[in-house]
Amino acid sequence: MTTSTLASLLLSCTLLLTLHVTQGATAALFLNFSTLNPQLKSAEATFALATGPSFPVPGMQLGLIQMFGPPGVLLLPHWHTNSAELGYVVKGTLRGSIIFNGVREVFMLYPGDVFYAPPGFYHFLEKVTPENATVLAAFSTNNPETIDIVEVFGTMKSLFPDILAKTFKIPVTEVNTMYGLPPGQSRPPFEYPQPGYQFNPAGNSKGAKCFLFKNLDEISKKRVPYFPDSSVYWATSTQFPQLVLESFAQVILEPGAMRSPTRFINADEVVFVLSGSVEVGIAGGGGKGGKQTVSQYDLAWTPVGWFSYIYNRGSAPASILLIYNNPNPEATSLLEVYTQTPPEVLGTMHRVSPQFFSNFAKDKDTPNPFKPKVFDSCASPKLR
Repeated sequence: MTTSTLASLLLSCTLLLTLHVTQGATAALFLNFSTLNPQLKSAEATFALATGPSFPVPGMQLGLIQMFGPPGVLLLPHWHTNSAELGYVVKGTLRGSIIFNGVREVFMLYPGDVFYAPPGFYHFLEKVTPENATVLAAFSTNNPETIDIVEVFGTMKSLFPDILAKTFKIPVTEVNTMYGLPPGQSRPPFEYPQPGYQFNPAGNSKGAKCFLFKNLDEISKKRVPYFPDSSVYWATSTQFPQLVLESFAQVILEPGAMRSPTRFINADEVVFVLSGSVEVGIAGGGGKGGKQTVSQYDLAWTPVGWFSYIYNRGSAPASILLIYNNPNPEATSLLEVYTQTPPEVLGTMHRVSPQFFSNFAKDKDTPNPFKPKVFDSCASPKLR
């Protein structure tokens, strides 16, 4: 495991509302999860969502899951009818399961691992060690619909318990002893293990590739011009064709490293700080934008088409996760724009002599950093 730079996340930061945002900015570009009231909260876990007016990224919702308690705490089996889910394990050890076409793919999840659940695919997570676990989940819609199996079972149990008995080949009396969420009630989708729980590693898949993107830094480390002196680890549709809606990149920025101002032509970009701190500056049209130093647990959003830079001004490395609402984001840098524009046009545009731009760095051969090598993954499942 080579993700020692991923520090434990703490719910101790404050909402970054002291933005240097000029007049005309209409949406929050920076946010911290800890300031949000968790949509789901119980002794077993909390689940906070960054969405709506507080963080209105088009076509994306971010959720932070924190699981507490003993081994065996379970995020109940569920599916999302209208959304894919791309998850990144920040902390802890979990076992993930995804069921498709009658087959269960099982895999162990450690910090730095990424998993993917296509729309409608049944999946669940088990915390298998005493350590608390933290998972960042990115959904491919602003309003994912979630259905868990306990909820459905409760509805069936109230309407037609005899059909359940026939399906499972057990007496109706035994069906009635099985818990199901009563219709009209709600509760967090987490459960403590029953007495006597023991982790059984049997059946774990060692080579799961369809839905487990085993530690990003073991897959596709790549240095790119936009991140000099930094390591970038990819999970995009180039390596994983089954990603059809969103993608991740993990970046380790050394002290002094900077991604120069860059814009994405087909995706919004969200920065999630895993450890350390970085300065993020964002600029759009009409004087909109801002800059902020963001630290562990913070978010920064760059709308599609806007420019942003990421700069580690500190004395220690910083680890960040970049999240995109496109499986294959395409980027261009401010430097590319200027070096590909004729000096006479730049001179007219900036009201200076064309010779002013004669010493600008030439960057004509810069490759697109979002086209890394293809990873030999399994065939993409059929997605609806």
